[in-house]
Amino acid sequence: MLAHVDAGGELADYTGELPGELEPLTTKPLLAIVNGPAGIDLKLEAELAELPDEEAAAFRDGSESALDEIAGRLARALDLITFFTAGDKETRAWTLRRGETALDAAETIHSDIARGFIRCEVVRWDDLVAAGGHAEAARAGKQRLESKPYVVEDGDVLNIRFNV
Repeated sequence: MLAHVDAGGELADYTGELPGELEPLTTKPLLAIVNGPAGIDLKLEAELAELPDEEAAAFRDGSESALDEIAGRLARALDLITFFTAGDKETRAWTLRRGETALDAAETIHSDIARGFIRCEVVRWDDLVAAGGHAEAARAGKQRLESKPYVVEDGDVLNIRFNV
């Protein structure tokens, strides 16, 4: 392990077994954020934050804000996806690690939902928006039923049925 680190490697890339006494943060991916000409201009971003969104976007030539760019880089580095829950009055976004299941999503929302998991209605967010609601998405064949081992995909809208 020491040879790997001395050669410039990171513990996150080390394929061998790590000693149990290492702190968990030593194995996390590293995300470098540079302020200045070689990276993000934080002074400019602070000024753009004071402008209306349309004007700020014009200064950025259509590119995303530094905050959005950093959030995207973090999500990719941590291999996170976003899934949604949507009802008549509220829509929420939740994060999961890529490859996690509908049961993991239920646990993310609340442990009781995971404990009583029956099934999950799944629709892509863009299909739900285009249909105008869950009932319309179901009639159009865009909504499907999935079970606990379903691997949640980025952008899924989940309606988890449970009984506790």
